[in-house]
Amino acid sequence: MSSATEFFEKKRAWSRYKDLILDYYLKPYLAKVAHLRKPVAVIDCFAGPALFEDGGRGSPLIISEHLSLLHDRGISVTGMFIEAEPTLFAQLDSNLSSFRFPLRTCQGDFLQFVDEIRELADTHTVFLYVDPFLPEQLKFGDLKSVYGKIHGGQSVETLINFMSTGFVRRAMGLRSRAFNGDVFDNQHSEVLACNEIAGGDYWQQAVYDSGMEQRDRVDSVARGYAKRLEEWFRYVLTYPIRERYGDEQPKYHLIFGSRHPDANKDG
Repeated sequence: MSSATEFFEKKRAWSRYKDLILDYYLKPYLAKVAHLRKPVAVIDCFAGPALFEDGGRGSPLIISEHLSLLHDRGISVTGMFIEAEPTLFAQLDSNLSSFRFPLRTCQGDFLQFVDEIRELADTHTVFLYVDPFLPEQLKFGDLKSVYGKIHGGQSVETLINFMSTGFVRRAMGLRSRAFNGDVFDNQHSEVLACNEIAGGDYWQQAVYDSGMEQRDRVDSVARGYAKRLEEWFRYVLTYPIRERYGDEQPKYHLIFGSRHPDANKDG
């Protein structure tokens, strides 16, 4: 059994919190874009099986329930759910089979479908839910061709699970392997890989600062990631997701990007 498959045996507290945020936001978002008189597309780039073994709903079910309500009101919607792992894909396909609005389950790496998502953004309002299992599954530039549609006046929003703690843990492991004197060797293959995930080398300052607490490193890198999304999104919000309320260090950060001022309002 793969680690990804094992993850979906039981829905952890941080997963419940993350999906609560997704569920909470989709209701006002979809109500808003339904008035734009364009078809609505929601893409789940790392969908998983849709249902945890303990009965917990995953993101594909949450998204599908919202889209189904719009479809019943006569609004043109589509859902696209991408999963690479064969066992999880089979479960995903089965768990979404009862929905009657237009949806696709797609087996494969989400990069195979980026061109299609970019084309959807020409004719649809697009919401991207991007929740990788590992930091290296999402490079910062993977979706820039979709985000770039915003500059052409298209409606694109994103909610990204930036795996900040996992990324920093990986980057800290480079300190003994990729230092050249007292700075990172920027030609080291693992440093280059981290730069691709993060969208730049800004993370090195936080990792290099031996006096910085680990939680501050994680927050600093997440802020740097969010800052780079401002190339496309006028409003970028960063929210730490913790396993327990009192934990100082988050499991990861949810990072939200939108061009619309309503997305920046409280409540």
